[in-house]
Amino acid sequence: QGFSLLLDLASIHLVWPRLQLHGVRGATIDVTSNEHLHTDGQHLRLQHHYAAADRIICAHDDIDWMPPHPRGVRYLMVTVRNATQDVTFTGLSLRSASYPVSHTGSFRCSDTLLNNIWEMCARTQAANMEDAYVDCIGRERGMYGRDTIIQYFVNLATFGDHALMGRCMELYGQSPDSTGKFRAVYPNTGDYTIADFALNMVEGYWDYYQHSGDLERVRADWDAIMNNLQWFHQLADERRDLLLDAEWHTKQHVTAHYGGFHGDLTSKGYMSNRGIHCMFSCTYLIALRRAVQLATALGDRAAARALQSRVTRLARSVRTKFWNPKLKCYSDNLTRDTHSLHASLLAVRAGAAPRSQWPHLRRHVARELHALFVNGFDPSAGCKASPNFAFYLFDGLYQLGLADTAEQFMRQGWGWMLAQSMQTCAEYFSTTASLCHAWSASPAYYLSKHVLGVHYPQAPDCSAVEIRVQTDSITHAEGAYPHPRGAVRVKWHLERGRRVFDYVKAPRGVRVKIIS
Repeated sequence: QGFSLLLDLASIHLVWPRLQLHGVRGATIDVTSNEHLHTDGQHLRLQHHYAAADRIICAHDDIDWMPPHPRGVRYLMVTVRNATQDVTFTGLSLRSASYPVSHTGSFRCSDTLLNNIWEMCARTQAANMEDAYVDCIGRERGMYGRDTIIQYFVNLATFGDHALMGRCMELYGQSPDSTGKFRAVYPNTGDYTIADFALNMVEGYWDYYQHSGDLERVRADWDAIMNNLQWFHQLADERRDLLLDAEWHTKQHVTAHYGGFHGDLTSKGYMSNRGIHCMFSCTYLIALRRAVQLATALGDRAAARALQSRVTRLARSVRTKFWNPKLKCYSDNLTRDTHSLHASLLAVRAGAAPRSQWPHLRRHVARELHALFVNGFDPSAGCKASPNFAFYLFDGLYQLGLADTAEQFMRQGWGWMLAQSMQTCAEYFSTTASLCHAWSASPAYYLSKHVLGVHYPQAPDCSAVEIRVQTDSITHAEGAYPHPRGAVRVKWHLERGRRVFDYVKAPRGVRVKIIS
C-alpha cells in the first residue's frame, strides 16, 4: 500500500526539498510540509491557510524532483503509494532559500532565559528573510508593512543588513492603493490596506533613513509618503482637534480588512477599539513627527512647517482629551471606559505626555504589566498585549525608564513560548497560529540596544557611538552590535553595585563615549 517518511527539522526553514528516488514507475508521491504536527505525532496538521503540498505522478523508474518555489519546512512528509517494487531514496536534500547574511550580532548576559529568548528571536529573524522581509515562511510569505519595520530593527541587532530593507521600501513606494494609502501587504493589486499599518510606514521611512543614510530612497518616495498622509489629514480634519476615529470605516461604509484599524489583539474588554481613539491618534502623531524630520532632511521647508503645525495641535489634543486626571493615566477613548497600558505608552512614544506625568505613568504601566497573562500564568484566558505590538510597547517602557518591567514582559511572554518547546517566535501567544513570525522577535533588538547599551546619537552618522546601559536585573553582559564598519563589542559586569566595563571595542575611526 505504500509508506511515509516523516522528517523533523527541529525548527522551520525556508528550503527547496530535492527528492531523488529509484523504483517509482507508476507510483504516486505526495510531498507535504508544515510547522504543525497532529497530536498523534504521525501526521501533519494541514489547514486551509497552510497549502503546502505537491503530488508527483511517476512515469519512470527514477525521479529527480524539486518544487518551483521554496517551502517553509519544520516537518516534511514524503508519502509513496502504489509502488510496484522496492523504492530506494538515492538522494534527499534541502537547499536553503533564505537571504544570505552574516551573524554579526551576539548577546549573552547573566539571565539564561533572556539569552535563550535572544537566540530564539535571532533564529526567527533569519528564517523570515527572503527577497524581502516576509511575515512567516510557513504560511503566505507576505511582505507586511508593520512586520517589515519590526524585522528591520531585529536585523539591526543581529545582522546589520540594510540592502534588504532598501528593497522593501522601494516596493512599498509602489504600493499605494486608489486612496493613496500604503497597502498593508505588497506586492498585490487588491484592496488590502490597514489604516495604522499605513501610518507605521511613514515611521518606517524615517527608521530606514536614520540607520542607512539612504536619503535618495526617501526622496524618490516622498510624493507617495505625502499622499499617504493626506488621506489621514482629511480624516483628522473632520474634527478641530485632529483626533482620529477608530471606527472611520463603519461610519464611511467602507469594507476594510481588519476593520480598518488593527491596533493590538488583547484580551476581550481590556482595550476599547471604539470611537475617537488614543492609540490611533498617537500613531498618527508619531507619523507626523517622522514626516517633519523627513521633510527637514529633504530640505522641504514648506512641508515641514505645515506638518509641524499639525504636530503641535494634535499633541495638545492627545494630552488634554485622553489624560484621566483621576486615574493618572491615559484613556483609550473619549468615553474613558478602558485604560490600557497601550494608551499611556503610545502617548509617551508620540511625545504627547509631558514629563510631569511620567511618574504616574510609570506606576500605572508597571501595575498593568505585572502579569502579562490575565490568569497570571498562560494565555488561555487572554493577555494584555501581543508579541507583535510589544515592539512599540517596549520602546515606551524604556523611554519611561521601566527596564525591569520590559525584561519581565519578555520573561513572561517569550519564556512561555520556550516552555512550549518553541524554537522560533509565535505569531501570537498561541500554539495554533504561525510558530515562526518575525514581527514577534523584537526582544532581540531591545536586549542588544539597552543591555549592551549601543546607541548612535548622531544617526545616520555612525561615526559616534554612545554606550548607555539600561537594565535593572542583569548583573553582567557581553555581545556585539552590528556597525556599518564591523561591530561594536561590549562587555561589562557589576562590582559592588557599580557597573564596570571589561571592554568596549569599536571599528577604527568610530568615537565611543560611555555614559554611566
